Amino acid sequence: MTQEILDSEGAYAAARLVPAAIRATLDVARRSGVPDDLDLGAVVLAASARSKLTATTVAAIATTAVARPVVSFVDEPLPVWVGPSTLVVALDAGVAERLVTDTTVAGVPIIAVGGAVHDRPAPIVEAAAALAALDQFGLAPGLIADMEAACDLLDARLAELAASPSPADRLAKRIGRTMSLVYGGGAVGAAAAASWKHSINRNAKAPAFANSVPGLDHDEVCGWAQHGDVTRQVFTLAVLRHGFETSDQAHRLDVTAETCDEIVAGVHPVTSGATTAVGALFDLMLYGELVSLEMAARADIDPGPTPITSRYTD
Repeated sequence: MTQEILDSEGAYAAARLVPAAIRATLDVARRSGVPDDLDLGAVVLAASARSKLTATTVAAIATTAVARPVVSFVDEPLPVWVGPSTLVVALDAGVAERLVTDTTVAGVPIIAVGGAVHDRPAPIVEAAAALAALDQFGLAPGLIADMEAACDLLDARLAELAASPSPADRLAKRIGRTMSLVYGGGAVGAAAAASWKHSINRNAKAPAFANSVPGLDHDEVCGWAQHGDVTRQVFTLAVLRHGFETSDQAHRLDVTAETCDEIVAGVHPVTSGATTAVGALFDLMLYGELVSLEMAARADIDPGPTPITSRYTD
């Protein structure tokens, strides 16, 4: 979009600075000392509603990168089995403050990453901080290097999307006044789809719905058997693809895209060619953020303020 846009909180600049912000985060992580005498047997990701997507993102990568159980808790008490061999990662300042005053976690190793409660969420960067910590604690060796390489991919993606009109703007135009469906495959695709929903909801202030295979092929597709005259007018589907889908997941997404072609206004694949799982996830997440910002610009909406959320905290 070339028109003057509303952006009171610098959302567009923040998106363009994601690779630089990740690099800065990794530099800090490398310089941070960690205890070398911990025998860690599990990781707990402690999140709030603000950092729920960060937890989803971290868990999607940790599932295969960490040889320990990794579980998430969102605005819930920590599990009773947490102890000195459990690393608790507080994913925003609000969670960290709550844990500091929780006497039941005395002796439990806790680290804090992420922003303040009222900061604009930055799920990619905040997830990078948490993943870097897992690497530093020896739980996921190589993740920092993978994220460094991912930054180069994100630079290239931003350069691609800087064209006018950009692929992100073209997809935003195709979505138009329809509602977004976003489907992905496996843990990476599911987290990426959740990120697109988050970005479209918060930035474009528009409805969006996310799902993934395996799963949607068992129930959600059954719900498209009726009302095709309606769904073809109100939904547009983005199918997020990456190189870490299993052959079964890839097949299920292929069938889903073919099935939905007759059900929705349009089916649009978005593919990451990243060679690491974290690179693919960050790439797809950034793409969704930029699509949502273009949607906001087209609707003349400021992507920053989300006043409705204050009703849940005031």
